[in-house]
Order: sequence, then structure tokens, then C-alpha cells
Amino acid sequence: MFPVAEIKKQPEDFIVEEITPDGKVLELDTPFSIPDEEGKFLHFAMQKKDWDTNSAIRRISRALRTSHKRFNTAGTKDKFAVTTQRVSFFAGNKEKVLNLKLQDIKILGAWIAKDKLKLGELGGNRFRIKIYGDEKPDLLPYFFNFFGPQRFGATRANTHLIGKYMIMKEYETAVKEYLLNYEGERSEISVSARKKLAEDLDYKKAFEYFPKHLKFERILLSHLATHSNDYIGALRKLPRTTVLMFIHAYQSYLFNIELSERISKKIFDKMENEYFCGADELGFPDICLKQDKGYLALNIIGYETTINELEKEILEREGIDSSMFKLHSMPELSSKGSFRTFFNFAKYPKWGGEYTVFSLSSGAYASTYLLHHFNLIQQDLPGFLPQHVHKNKELLVSLFD
Repeated sequence: MFPVAEIKKQPEDFIVEEITPDGKVLELDTPFSIPDEEGKFLHFAMQKKDWDTNSAIRRISRALRTSHKRFNTAGTKDKFAVTTQRVSFFAGNKEKVLNLKLQDIKILGAWIAKDKLKLGELGGNRFRIKIYGDEKPDLLPYFFNFFGPQRFGATRANTHLIGKYMIMKEYETAVKEYLLNYEGERSEISVSARKKLAEDLDYKKAFEYFPKHLKFERILLSHLATHSNDYIGALRKLPRTTVLMFIHAYQSYLFNIELSERISKKIFDKMENEYFCGADELGFPDICLKQDKGYLALNIIGYETTINELEKEILEREGIDSSMFKLHSMPELSSKGSFRTFFNFAKYPKWGGEYTVFSLSSGAYASTYLLHHFNLIQQDLPGFLPQHVHKNKELLVSLFD
């Protein structure tokens, strides 16, 4: 029986520090900078508490009276946490950025660089997480590489459902799922607004009473107030990255299902269209390094994926096929598919008092790693069957002996 534990009672319980591609850690409350280069991009190290990455950047852009579209990051960080990460800013003014004074946002340093940051351009993340529980089990270095809860929405865990409706061309249902579903919603005001809209479906009136913090919902409502049946048009009013997240969440859900079933059936050998990959310079799995042995890379299903028999069964149960990830009505959201490793690796896992400390590669989830050691309260993952992980912990250990 895995010990019951809880995490994230307050933002300070969950600390995430970005690791640069060359292995440097952006440490909390510590100045960070590198020598200036010739270039048009200002890079800066941002520390934030209880802000999601996109909202923090929008807050910075407003303070600097510029567009948030001039900013880029290598990835997003948790909202309910204290985190550090690099941000690039086209033609940014170093002095103005360094002098920013914003609530729960700090600038730890800034430097000039030749290029903007690209998605995935980081070495990984170092975590320090407070565990509320009575037991401290031995920490494993390896774990099954499930997508974590952030992938499916911070509270309502329904982004994958929206993505599924979209690839099935059920755009009205997708929009209504986003607007009306209140399961898991923590704000009573938000629950009340969603329930009221579900009763009358009056988008124009809903725009007046939906709370201001539901920014994306209000964007949809603003469009639907004057174009009541234009659900594709409404989705296009959202940032492309946000809408693409719905598609990616459904792909992640399918990956989690396959991973759960392969663990249950003990299918650890390479199947059709899969390959082995090596590790990068920091020791983390790298799907770009194909080789004869190493970490097994599985499909993230898209329209170009050659699916295996198990994936075919899963898609049939879901009532879809891989070609549906090519969205003809919204081609900018089409996804050809990719790969993700079956297993992942935590570097330097250890206990530091009540905290666990470890480093993970980009794209790996701390909550997923901890689920290999605890029954975490309120950490359910769509497509994830925890009994498969818990029952097979000894098997996982034996695979890497």
C-alpha cells in the first residue's frame, strides 16, 4: 500500500528552478546573468509566485507598455508554485526590465542575445517539493513517463475532452465543454456563472456576468454574443497556443492510456514504429538521439503516425482514427504526431527534511514522479491508472537493475 500524502498546500511548497541547456540552474532569489552577445533579443531570468507563465508575461508587457507577442519562453511553469525561468524579449530595454517592480514577480538578471528562446530550449527543471505525509519511502530514479495533471487543466481536468470534440469536428460541443463544465471548479462565482449559462445559453448576457478572471471564456462569449453559431470563429479568437493545447491534451490522454495498458500487460518490448533513444549531455532521455538500445520511444499519435495493434484498439474504443488529427476546418491546429519515452529518469532524488529534491528533463512531470511513491491527494490524471504503477513498482526496479 502506497503512503497517502499531499502536496501544494501553498505556492512555497512547490519550487521549480529551470536548468539551462548547458546545465546551469536558475536558483531561487539568486542573481543570474550571462555575458551579452550581439543581437536584438533581451533575455531575462524571471522568478514568479502564484502566476502562470503566460499571465506573468502579459503583466510584464503591460508594465512595459508593449505587446506580449514580443516575448518567448522555453516552456511554461506551474502556477501554484514558486518558479524561475528564462524569457526572451524582442528589442527589449535591459534597464527598464531590471527596474520592474511587480507583485510576486522578480527579475533576477538580464542579458543581450542573438536569438529568441525556442520552445523546449532548456535542459530540464530542478524541483523542491514539500510532502505532507507521515512516511518517507526510498526514492526511485526511474519512473513511467505519464503526462501529468497540468496537461489536462489546472482544476477542471477537461482540456483533453475539448481536444477530442475538436478532432471529431464537434466544435459547438467543444466550446460548450469549455464554457459550461464546472466539475472541479474551485471558485463559487465561476461555478454559478457556468451553471447559469448552461440554463439559458444566452452568450450576450453571460458576457456581462462571467467573472473577469475567466479571460478566455469571456473572449469566446464576446464573439458568440454577436455570432451565436460561429464556434470555429470563437475558438480562433483564443491564442493559438491555447487552442493547440486542447489537441495536445487529447494526444497526451491517448498516450497515458497506452502506457497504462502496456504496464498492465507487461509489454516493454519495441512495437511497430517505435525506436530506442539515448541520453543528452545532462543524462536525460533525448528522443532525437536514435540508437540500438536505451530509452524506448512510443508514439504520440497524430495524422502521420503509423499505429500499432494496441493503438488501433485504443482508437477504435475512442471512436476516432489517427487521420482526424488533420483538422481541415482549422488546419493551423493539425498535429502530425511525435514521440515520448516509455520511461524517464530523475537525477539526484533525495530527501531534505520534509522536502523531496530531484531534477527532471523538459516535458517530464514532478507529480507523475511522485505518484510512483505516494497516493497523492487530488492528483488524478486522465488516462492514468495508478494501480498499474503501484502494483508494478518492483517490476520497474527490476527493469533497471
